[in-house]
Amino acid sequence: LGNGLKQGIKARFGHPNMCSTTLGTFLGRWKGLYRDGDAIKGNLFLSNTASDTPNGDLRAYVLNMADTEPDMFGVSIDFSRDLDAEMEAGLHEETGLQLARIKKLNCADTVDSPAASDGMFSRFSGETVAGQITRFLDENQDVWETLQSNPSILEALSRYGENMDEFTTRYREYRQHNKEGNMPKENEQEAAELAAKEAEDLRLQEQADKDAAELAAKEAQEAAELAAKEEAERLEAEKLKDGEGKQFDVAEFSKITEEFGAEIATQTALEGGDYSSALKLHSDSLKAENEVLTARVVELEAGSIGTPAAVGGVAKKKESLFKSSK
Repeated sequence: LGNGLKQGIKARFGHPNMCSTTLGTFLGRWKGLYRDGDAIKGNLFLSNTASDTPNGDLRAYVLNMADTEPDMFGVSIDFSRDLDAEMEAGLHEETGLQLARIKKLNCADTVDSPAASDGMFSRFSGETVAGQITRFLDENQDVWETLQSNPSILEALSRYGENMDEFTTRYREYRQHNKEGNMPKENEQEAAELAAKEAEDLRLQEQADKDAAELAAKEAQEAAELAAKEEAERLEAEKLKDGEGKQFDVAEFSKITEEFGAEIATQTALEGGDYSSALKLHSDSLKAENEVLTARVVELEAGSIGTPAAVGGVAKKKESLFKSSK
């Protein structure tokens, strides 16, 4: 399996796991594997990148460890199991031996005790709470099996982790009351039922808090919409009070139309004016028209200078070019 990889088998510093990243643990590659009696040996080609990692100079550390403490230095493999082959070979029968059939060889990691044990492995996992939990579950398989068969326990831990201090205190008192673990099966069942009930109570309380928050948010939104509607109505009322949207008197409109024409009447109505406004518009209109006519007269008089008078023409009275209002 190992020699089948052209680039060799990856070597890492310790056994990183799900609680500690593999980044910064790469040492190099194993090549030229061979059997020596009951052991598998090979050549470890260390990478220069292992000299400068987030965890220090791992290359120098490994070389020094192998040279000065060879009895505390070993290699532990990381592999994928072939469960089908194991079942077929009967390796899971009660033989008293821990046997496994290798499907794929992933890595061969340096440790200070071969296989996953407390050593270099703890260099990574022991520094974090998650790492300590990993080691605890590795060493207590029955706990992991219990968690897998009761997913509600993990769900309660993830949802109500902030209540763990209270639960731990109560559980400690419970164990002391039952003589530190010498509890009959009935008490264990009661404890499990009590824990499940507390988890359900917490879930219901959380749902109630969520519903209350949603209701408060809905009421606040409705109140804001009502306030906006009332403000709009208030502004509209002020506009009507100030005269905006005023209805024009029909009789006055007819009078303005009769005296000054439909155009001025319409303009006066659109502008919200009255008779005096219409009179001013009419006066302004006449003034503008007279200015145009005056300019025209000046233009005509200027053009008639030096032009002979028509012979035999009948002199007519010159009409006024100016109009006057009624």
